[in-house]
Amino acid sequence: MRGAAVSPSDLSHPAKPETVFDRDAEWDALVAFSSATRIGAGLGVVSGRLRQGKTYLLKALTAALGGFYFGAQPATQAESLRRLGDELAKHTGASPPNHWRGWEDAVDALLALGDARPVPIVVDEFTDLVRQSPALPSVIHSAYRRLRESGRDNRARLPLCQSGVRRAYRTIH
Repeated sequence: MRGAAVSPSDLSHPAKPETVFDRDAEWDALVAFSSATRIGAGLGVVSGRLRQGKTYLLKALTAALGGFYFGAQPATQAESLRRLGDELAKHTGASPPNHWRGWEDAVDALLALGDARPVPIVVDEFTDLVRQSPALPSVIHSAYRRLRESGRDNRARLPLCQSGVRRAYRTIH
């Protein structure tokens, strides 16, 4: 994986970066969710109004925990899958996937990042992806079911982020 190695003690609770102003409760909740050692993939939702610092906080989280961040944009499904594959390849140091048939393959590849340790896998502006691919929430649900049924010791933590709601931050596990 690209970047500095993250030791197990660092995963317990990394300090909030000085560049993140206030947001102590949000940081603590996101770190607790993302670094929980319990077996089983987790799904979280971070939502809030535009321009409140969600993206900045989530990028700081993935940097602190050696996680993966993907910022979705309005685009076609094919373009989003290509961008996601390119970003995942940069993150892992592997070649970009040329075999993904659709979101099923992409979600499986993302969740596989959690096979070795708890890791946050952030998908920011998730609603942009759902607009182009309405079946994506069902695809994610199916991937989680397959993980449970396989008995893999996966610890992927998937915070999905969306903008445009009244409450500033919320995580669900």
